[in-house]
Amino acid sequence: MLTIANGAALEVSARGHEPYAGPGAPPVPVGAQVSHGGGHAGVGGLGWLVSAPLDSTIYGDMRQPIAMGSGASGWGGGALRILVDTLMLEGEIRADGEDRGSSRSTGSGGSVWVTCASFSGTGRISANGGTGTGSVPLGGCGAGGRIAVEASLSTFTGEFETFSPTLRPGASGTVSLTIGGVESLQIGNGGVEAGEATPMEGFTRLTGDFSLTGGARVTRPVGFGNGVLEIVAGGEIAVGAGSLIELSARALGDAMGASGVSTSRDCNPNLPMIIGGNAHGGDGGNVEREDRCEVCLGFTPTLLTEFGSFAYGSPYNARSPGSGAAAGGAVILHAGGVLTIDGEIRVRAGSSGIASSGGSVFLSGQSVAGSGILDAAGGNAAPQNPNNTLYGGGGGGRVAMFSRSSITDQLVVQLQGGLGGGSQSGGFPGQQGTYLAATFPLNGVSGAFEEIIPPSSVRAGILESATALRVFVADEVEIETSSGPATFPCTDNNAFGPVMVDVALPGTYDEPNDLSPTLLPDGIYTSYLIHADAPDGSDPTLTGSMTFDRDILGIRVDPTSGGGNALLAGTVERDYAASDGPELGGGDSFFLSPDRRTLTVTLRPGSDLDQIVVITARRALHEWTP
Repeated sequence: MLTIANGAALEVSARGHEPYAGPGAPPVPVGAQVSHGGGHAGVGGLGWLVSAPLDSTIYGDMRQPIAMGSGASGWGGGALRILVDTLMLEGEIRADGEDRGSSRSTGSGGSVWVTCASFSGTGRISANGGTGTGSVPLGGCGAGGRIAVEASLSTFTGEFETFSPTLRPGASGTVSLTIGGVESLQIGNGGVEAGEATPMEGFTRLTGDFSLTGGARVTRPVGFGNGVLEIVAGGEIAVGAGSLIELSARALGDAMGASGVSTSRDCNPNLPMIIGGNAHGGDGGNVEREDRCEVCLGFTPTLLTEFGSFAYGSPYNARSPGSGAAAGGAVILHAGGVLTIDGEIRVRAGSSGIASSGGSVFLSGQSVAGSGILDAAGGNAAPQNPNNTLYGGGGGGRVAMFSRSSITDQLVVQLQGGLGGGSQSGGFPGQQGTYLAATFPLNGVSGAFEEIIPPSSVRAGILESATALRVFVADEVEIETSSGPATFPCTDNNAFGPVMVDVALPGTYDEPNDLSPTLLPDGIYTSYLIHADAPDGSDPTLTGSMTFDRDILGIRVDPTSGGGNALLAGTVERDYAASDGPELGGGDSFFLSPDRRTLTVTLRPGSDLDQIVVITARRALHEWTP
C-alpha cells in the first residue's frame, strides 16, 4: 500500500530531459530569439521571433506513458511508474516541467503511470508544462505531459492536470483512466485557452467517456489520414465551453468535388479565365459573364453561367472531408450516452486561389445537447489575381446528427459557401451545405433487430453478428420517372431509374413466386437498410420485427439491382456491397402487416450477406436553411 498524505508529495518535476534535449525539444535560439516551449503530448507554446514548432516534437503513449518531458530553457518533467496494490492519495504526485522567467521558455510535462487494485483520496496528479513568469512573457510554455491510471476500483475524487500554463501556452496533455476495465480520456487545460492543439489518432475507441474541457484543443495533423478524426465512446462525450476540435483546412482534398475549369480565354485572350470553386455539401461557386466569343462558339454573345463542381456525398452520412488544397476535414463523434457540444467543432475550409469546400461533422448519441458551434463553411477564393482570372467560392460542408431521444436546437451551425473572387467582379459564392438532425426513426424494434446509426460501410465482415439484424436509415431519394433517372435532391448524384420494388402489398413472403415487382410512383422517399452478416462457421436463424410511424410503401429483397441503388444512396463514403438478398424458399421470409406499419423478418445469412431495403414516405427532418 502506498499512502501520500495531505501536504506530502511524490515529485519528479524538472527531472526529465535537460535544456534543449529530448524528442520535443525546440532548437536553441539564435540572437534575439526566445525558443518555444518543450513538446510532449503536443507542441510547446510559440516563442519570440521563432517559427512555429513542428508536429515531429509530439511523442508518448497516452495509455502507457513512460517518456520524460523535453527541455527548453528549463528542464522537462520526469517519468514516474507506480505499481501498488492500494494507492491512497491525499497529497500530490508531480511530474511538471521546470518554471522559468519571462525571457525563458519552459520544459514540457513528464509522465505518470499508475497501476493498482484500489485507488482513493482527494489529492492531485500533475504533469503540467512549466510556467513562464513576467508581465511580458517571451518564452513559450511547455506542453502538457501524460497521465494514465489503471485501477480495478476507484473512489478517487481529486484532480488530474496536464496543462500548458498561461503566458504563451502550448498544447494540453492527456489523462487516460481505466477503471474496472472501462477506459475514459480527458484532455483539459484548466480554463486557459491552449495555444496549440493536441494531436489525436484518426480513430479512438473508448468504453467510457471522452471530455475536452478548460480551453483545450485537439486536432488531426495535416496530411495524416486525410483529415478525419473519429471518436467512439461507450459513455458520454463532452466538448466544454471554450474548447475546440479543430480540423479546418486539414484534408488533403477529395477528388469527388474537384473544381471545374472554364478555359474561355482560349477564344479571346482578353476575356478572363473562369475557375469554379470546389464542392461538398453545396456546389462550388460559379461565375457569370457576358462577352462570350461569337467567332469561336458560333452564336451571338449572351449571358452564360459557368459552374463550379457539383455537390457529392450524403446528408445522412456526413463523414467525408471537403475538396481542395485547403479543404475542411471530418469530425465523427459517437456516444453511447449524452453527447454535449458547448465548445466548437471546426471543419471549415481555408482560403486559397481555387476555393476549397467545407468538411463534415457527424454526431450521434443517446441525446445531443449543448449550445456550441459547428462550423463547416466553404472557403473563400483569392480576392484578387493579376492573371485575369475569376474564381468561385467553395461549397459548404455537411453536418448530420442522430439521437435516440432528443437533439438540441441551440447549436449554431455554419454551412455557408465561401466568397468568390478574382481580378474582376463576378465571382460567385459557393452554395450552402446541408444540415440534418434526426432521432432514430423507428417506433420500436424487437427480437433480433438492432437499430444503428448509418455505418461507413456494410462490406462483408464489417458488421458481423450471429445474434443481430442491423437496421438503419439509408437515405432520401426523389423519383421522377417522367424526367429521367432518380436523383438525390440533397446530393446532386444521379442513380438509374425508374425504381422497382419487389413487394408493395401486405402479406407473407417466403417463396420467390410471392414477389410482385411494382414501379414506385414519383415522389420523395426515405429508405432503410436491413443488414445480416453472420460470422464464418455460424448458421443462425434471426427473427425480428420493426414498426414504423408511417406506411411501408415498398420492399426490395435485392438492394443492388433494378434501380435499387437509388434507394441506397451508394455514395463514396457508404461503399455498400453487392448482395444476393434473402433466399426466399431457403428459410428466409418476411411478413408485412395489414396496416403496413410492421415488418417481421426471418433470415439465415449463412456465408452470404442478406440485405433488404424498406421504403417509406419521406420523414420530417430538421434540415438547415439560410
